[in-house]
Amino acid sequence: MIRVNRLLPLLLVFLFSALVAGQETRGQNVPPDCEPLVRRARALYHHRHLPDSLHARIEVARRARACLGTPDAEQAGFLYLDEIDALVGLGRTGEALARYGDYLDRYGPRADSLWLCAMHHRRGYLHYTLGHYGRALSDYARAVTYAPPLGVLRLASLSLDLGVLHAFVRDYEAARRLFEQVDTLTRALTPAEVSDPAALRRLRAHLPISLADLMLTRYVQEDTGTTRDLQVTVQQYETAAAQLAPLNLPDRLARVHLQLAETHAYLGDTVTARRHLEQATRLAAPLHDPVLDHLVAHKTALVHLVFGEDEAAEAALRQALVRAAELPPSHRTAATHNLAGFLAEKHGDRWGAIAHYERAAELTEIHRADLGTTELSLAAFADWQEPYRGLVRVYLAAGRVEEAFMALERTRARHLLDVRGEMDALHTADPATRARYDSLTAVITNLRTALQGTPPAARRLNLQHRLTLAQFERSALLPATSPLTPAAPEAVRERLARQNRVLLSYFIDKEDRLLGRHARSAVFVLTPDTLVAVPLAVSEAELRALLARVSPLLSGSTEVSLNRLHFDNTVLHELYRVLFAPAAAFVPPGSRLTVLPDGPLFMFPFGMLVEAEAPRYAYREAPYLFKKYPISVDVAAALLLEEPPPGDPPVEVLALGKTRYNEEAIRAWFRTTGLAGETLPNLPAVRREITALGRLFARARTLLDEQATETALFEQDVPPRVLHLASHVIVHPKTPLYNAFFLSPDPAAPEYDGVVYLYELQRRPFRVHLVTLSGCSTARGTYQPGEGMAGLQQTFRELGVPSSVATLWLADDETTARLMETFYRYLRDGLPKDVALQRARLEFLEEAPPSKASPFFWAGPVLFGSVDPIPLTPRRPPVLPWLLLIFACVLPLSAYIFWRRRSTSRRVTDEHLSPV
Repeated sequence: MIRVNRLLPLLLVFLFSALVAGQETRGQNVPPDCEPLVRRARALYHHRHLPDSLHARIEVARRARACLGTPDAEQAGFLYLDEIDALVGLGRTGEALARYGDYLDRYGPRADSLWLCAMHHRRGYLHYTLGHYGRALSDYARAVTYAPPLGVLRLASLSLDLGVLHAFVRDYEAARRLFEQVDTLTRALTPAEVSDPAALRRLRAHLPISLADLMLTRYVQEDTGTTRDLQVTVQQYETAAAQLAPLNLPDRLARVHLQLAETHAYLGDTVTARRHLEQATRLAAPLHDPVLDHLVAHKTALVHLVFGEDEAAEAALRQALVRAAELPPSHRTAATHNLAGFLAEKHGDRWGAIAHYERAAELTEIHRADLGTTELSLAAFADWQEPYRGLVRVYLAAGRVEEAFMALERTRARHLLDVRGEMDALHTADPATRARYDSLTAVITNLRTALQGTPPAARRLNLQHRLTLAQFERSALLPATSPLTPAAPEAVRERLARQNRVLLSYFIDKEDRLLGRHARSAVFVLTPDTLVAVPLAVSEAELRALLARVSPLLSGSTEVSLNRLHFDNTVLHELYRVLFAPAAAFVPPGSRLTVLPDGPLFMFPFGMLVEAEAPRYAYREAPYLFKKYPISVDVAAALLLEEPPPGDPPVEVLALGKTRYNEEAIRAWFRTTGLAGETLPNLPAVRREITALGRLFARARTLLDEQATETALFEQDVPPRVLHLASHVIVHPKTPLYNAFFLSPDPAAPEYDGVVYLYELQRRPFRVHLVTLSGCSTARGTYQPGEGMAGLQQTFRELGVPSSVATLWLADDETTARLMETFYRYLRDGLPKDVALQRARLEFLEEAPPSKASPFFWAGPVLFGSVDPIPLTPRRPPVLPWLLLIFACVLPLSAYIFWRRRSTSRRVTDEHLSPV
């Protein structure tokens, strides 16, 4: 009797579900033989608490699809979703993802926006739960593109989710724009337009949470926030908590209390932080949500660490690690291992710290690979490097120098090497793949061009979604890049020995002011026969302060004024004592130096270091480091091993220069970008610079002004050995790919307007030995950890150019022309590139007037990459003109000598014969 009482409600539910399902299937052209299966599948989908096993649900859905053959998109959608939900419940997520792909491949062209949006949204969420952030972004972006016909509320909800994903991968600007769109859309809704007021209230409550999460993440990651920023963050969370309280969403409310606990901990408010932790724990306990339980333990450990309560933090971390082991890899599980590594490092447990940091790095590599070679991968990895830097610190403390060096190498030039790997894979791909890749590249270029302007907010977001989709589709065309294997020190030593070089690899560590960790900076000195790590008594913040004292130009300022031209030798000597003096004993006399900078050192030319005390502005007499050592700069030790491209091009030097800047295209560019200005100053000395190259080299092609077009740059049958560009460069303050340099428009090719964006360069690899960029600030750009500054020279390096010469700040026109002419003269004579640049600087400093002896004039151009000499054919003076000149000079002289001798002989004869 008891059993009947228990089964009766279920039986009634089943009969009701069958009735509903039967009504739904009528009128949908379901064959009679299939109707029971379809009805059963729909009942199971709508009423998932029915007593059927997950395996049975899968079986019913598959049999129904097989019976129907090729049902319509809606019928198939319910059957696929029923099977997918059951597969996810069984933990068979790979099969579930395959079913989504199968539906979209078979029914995508016939499905309406509702089903396409739903499928991409649900698959994107599954990718997100599995830590596949790149694929989740792609699916959510597609869902957003299908959402407009479904209503404003649906579009706003999907945009909020997409913004959260962008924040996860550190694309903060895109996240902020999406959150602003959600706010605009929801505020504009009238009550009559809202069919689900509860959904709108939930959405309006989630928006301040997302905004506050974004502010808190940036505060922690960028380390540039203020107490006021934290107070605003608290206000956002408290607003969200008040809105969530009546909505019966305990899981979401628990997350808000955890974020409030962390924020109050950073503010030093112990009592309030503990209160929010207790509230979050109380809300989470009855839910038995493994993801939320892990988050509670992680945040509890973090708050205790901020307060210096290490025992309590360790206990909470043990719980967090147990929970993390039960979850799919995600940014949260990586953060837990990273925090555990920090605590073990703090307590001197080196092996424990290494194990946790390595696990965090392993999870980071999974997420990074999922983002492919997109710009999102570059931005995300910049903030995901802490586990690797933790490994460097721990290995240094243990005296394991080679392991520390290799851990640091794992953070260097990853995006650069990925782009090169993609280019190599493209060369071996089949013609169809290459054609699709080129087509997507053109789409990406057009979308970026459209985004470069000032489109309305809604259109801008639409363009951004399409750009994200095109980037991921292009990245997915080619095989995934293999995990990085850093260059072995032995191979690097062999290359250094052949070139008599020493490698200085800098590790400039940060203090963690939130968790109380001190900096452990060092420089690795790799010589042909040894590798040592030398501690440096400087943190990143202290180094930035020192550089700012030398000149504001070294702290990011681009404005040139009188006080910025005068660099302080006393501070340059102080920098020498901090950066180079500790390592000087390990550098053999007569060596050449290659520097791998870190952090703010990418903005600093090492040749400016002053070895001994010197008067502040006595530039001629100061013992600058470049006078003793030829110096080059690179990003990773692995790049030292690359070889120059083969070939013997008919044109060895291609030089393009622009002296005049008054075209309408330039004025239009300024109007489009919204940057201040209308045109650019002319560069008359560029004519001398370009003309000199024509005099120095026999196989040179020199083009000036109207001849220096994009056509001449891009439409080359065979690339030259040297590409020289002398023109203005504009560094975009927010988006590195919108950095541009200027050539002349080509009337015969309207697509070439003379404005060359960096992303346009990415469409065509430049297989040349050297690119020289003699314009202003051609090495500058947004700093990317492990990659350097994302400027013009970095783009050429990504495209396979082994070396480049670029400038770190605004260049003096006349000075640059003289330096470049001398540099190329020494290259013509067969000297290595670093030696040629050293000689050019020495010669300039010896001859320069006192007004131009400051390092501002000669230290800006820096050599990046390969130092090998370049085989270039010198221009020999023509023989015939010289012969004619000699003949023209010698003939009159010979005639004069002959006449003089003849006259002397006659006079002597006449005297001899004359009578006495």
